[in-house]
Amino acid sequence: MDKKILVKNIVDEFFREDFNRALLVTDNLKQIINIVKEKYKLNAIYLTDALSSIINEGVLNHLASYRAKTRRMKGFHNALWEYSENKISKENLHKIAKQSIRRSIITNTRNAYQSWVLLSLLNLVNCKLLVRQYNSDTNGYEFKYIDELPDELKYISLESQRDYKGIHPNFALEISGRFFSIFYEGPGIIEWNLYSKETDKTFWKLYGAPRPDIMIYSGQIDNIYSPSVKPFPIMKPDIIIECKEEGNWYKKLKQRSVYDGAKDWRNAAIESREQKKEKIDDLENVKEYLEIYSPKNLFLVSWKETPNKTCEELINSGITCINKVNFDKDKLIKIVETIKQSN
Repeated sequence: MDKKILVKNIVDEFFREDFNRALLVTDNLKQIINIVKEKYKLNAIYLTDALSSIINEGVLNHLASYRAKTRRMKGFHNALWEYSENKISKENLHKIAKQSIRRSIITNTRNAYQSWVLLSLLNLVNCKLLVRQYNSDTNGYEFKYIDELPDELKYISLESQRDYKGIHPNFALEISGRFFSIFYEGPGIIEWNLYSKETDKTFWKLYGAPRPDIMIYSGQIDNIYSPSVKPFPIMKPDIIIECKEEGNWYKKLKQRSVYDGAKDWRNAAIESREQKKEKIDDLENVKEYLEIYSPKNLFLVSWKETPNKTCEELINSGITCINKVNFDKDKLIKIVETIKQSN
């Protein structure tokens, strides 16, 4: 049987609701991509490989192709081949699919909604766009207005901009002469390798970090990794935006890294230790962003309706709940106004 038909049959039997949600989000993402490209005269908006594949080829084609590169999806494609060769049963194929396809759909739906929120903010705000560009004369990076660049450089990327030197912005905004730097899924796994002649060792200065969806800083900020910031070496943002695409997000458990032998996992994250996993309630995880990053404002944007009791708990913790946004970008205006008022 054709691989695409096999995948479609599995989706129809087990994942139809998740699949339809993914279609809805990606359709809205396509629309806002085109709107933002037209508004800012961009040639491209780059997404993750998986999300780009979904946007260009469709959710079903993505699932049926080898562009779905995660370990679980590679295992699923191997299982598809084994099933076609009569090496495994249909039951075993379905068991593997339940561990891989749903995870792929959920992950990319989440990334798509986060991208929709960020691009909708760009659509709402009146600003000039800037991006980091390498300057060979100074052997470093600097911000350039995107409308002054050659056509082939008129793009923005919504992929995380981490490298071995630090954590860099996706782009910056100028609003009425004031600048703001935007980091999409900025903090996270980064290898900061420092060579020491004395010890002849390579240290991982920063290994894992809790990662808000969107972080906004006043000014033109090139790198938010800051060893002088204690206890956690990430500069404090002006605004954090956390997006929730599932209606029961506050009931979910979120997996994160912890380290053996440390009283405080936030301090342990800057040391090389044995890594393991623990689960934390996602509502508590959002609250912890206030403690860890100390933003001036933290917004939680929920696609579906979050119960009033949960919203009140967020508000009492100092978090602004923008509830039941769906795809109504006008509900995000409060975030735009807060950006404009940031110092």
